[in-house]
Formats: sequence, structure tokens, C-alpha cells
Amino acid sequence: MAKESVKAGKLNIRQACAAFDISQSCYRYAPKLATDNEL
Repeated sequence: MAKESVKAGKLNIRQACAAFDISQSCYRYAPKLATDNEL
């Protein structure tokens, strides 16, 4: 939901993270897929 708010231009990242009570590192987290999971 935080990313949707930022993408819509309603909030900046800092405001969205504060509103949804998450850290900015959680907001930016992108999991790395292991090579074992390749199709």
C-alpha cells in the first residue's frame, strides 16, 4: 500500500513509511531469487 501511495504521487517515501508504520529499508526491500528457483 505504501508503494501504491508513492506511485500515485500522493505521498513521498518518508511520509508513506511513517503513515504505514514501516521502515524505509522495508519499503525498498527486493528479494533476491536463488539460482535454484530458476525456471
